[in-house]
Amino acid sequence: MALASLEFALTGLSAASLSQKELSALIVQHGGRVSNLVHRRVDYLLASPLAVQRNTQAVRKAAKHSLPVLRPSYALDSIAAARPLDPADYLAHPAPAPAAPAAPAPPCRGARLRDAIRRLEVCVEMAAPPSPVWWAATRGARLAGSPRRYALTYARLPSRGYEQPTPSQCVFKPGGGRWLWDAEEEVWRRWRTRRQRGAARPPRRVATRGRWSARDAFCRRARRLRVLHRRN
Repeated sequence: MALASLEFALTGLSAASLSQKELSALIVQHGGRVSNLVHRRVDYLLASPLAVQRNTQAVRKAAKHSLPVLRPSYALDSIAAARPLDPADYLAHPAPAPAAPAAPAPPCRGARLRDAIRRLEVCVEMAAPPSPVWWAATRGARLAGSPRRYALTYARLPSRGYEQPTPSQCVFKPGGGRWLWDAEEEVWRRWRTRRQRGAARPPRRVATRGRWSARDAFCRRARRLRVLHRRN
């Protein structure tokens, strides 16, 4: 098979003509393997030019392990040629500079709340269980030229291979709701404040511990009167 013995990792292909899921299935169909994580046993990282330009987590980990970062067309052309092609011809390069941004949207409800919250936790899907996990993060200042985009830094997570803080960018969902758009991973994620962690659900009723309220005393008297009325 064309991709036999090759293992790939994929990132930033959500806007491509062929989705990441479809490309993964095509690679497996032709003998290759697809990893959800970037590690030293992976042969190539297939990434979009935009992912390379943003220097996403996957791209940084590929550089750490000295892995070639290739365009997705490498896998497609190798399948068409029925053999692995030269990866040097498919090195991924950053995307060209984007056009001028559109006019900013009006401030949405909850903006003041988000400006006040700096320490939060983000629900992140992981390849290995347990998944997902709540990953501690710190929201930075608004980014210049984008009134709705903030700097976001994920804390160290050595148990999952993240020995250093991981920088990113995020956009909070307009109109309320605790969702944010991770601009580097190009995915919507749930978030919560750190003080919410481990918070117990409030009980449905409060125990009186033998202390009767005025309503309880009234109900007891009413029951006694009904019993006396029946006896008479």
